[in-house]
Amino acid sequence: MSQTSQDNNSEKAKDFIAFSDKVVNHINNYVVPQYGDKGEDIVTDESAEYCIKQIEKYAKRFGKNSRPGQELIDLLKIAHYAQMTYDKLGEEDVDTSDPRDTFYPKGDNRA
Repeated sequence: MSQTSQDNNSEKAKDFIAFSDKVVNHINNYVVPQYGDKGEDIVTDESAEYCIKQIEKYAKRFGKNSRPGQELIDLLKIAHYAQMTYDKLGEEDVDTSDPRDTFYPKGDNRA
């Protein structure tokens, strides 16, 4: 059993896990069949800035789309682009040792 599926998670963590399952479903059933998997799609060669622009695009059109349910789908797209941005920026530059789970670039002492 994975750490994320254990019952000792907070309610917020459980909500995020349920949401992330929806993102994974969207990726597997829409993104990959439509655009290809990592390394085959156009986003692979794009920058983190490109991904941020896509997040902004989907956020700006929130509430303006006439297709039923599109806002929820756009939120899944935003989450996927956020993950791709995070990967492109590189985890090696992030200090994950903060016990409050606040992530700052290494050497940043804002906390």
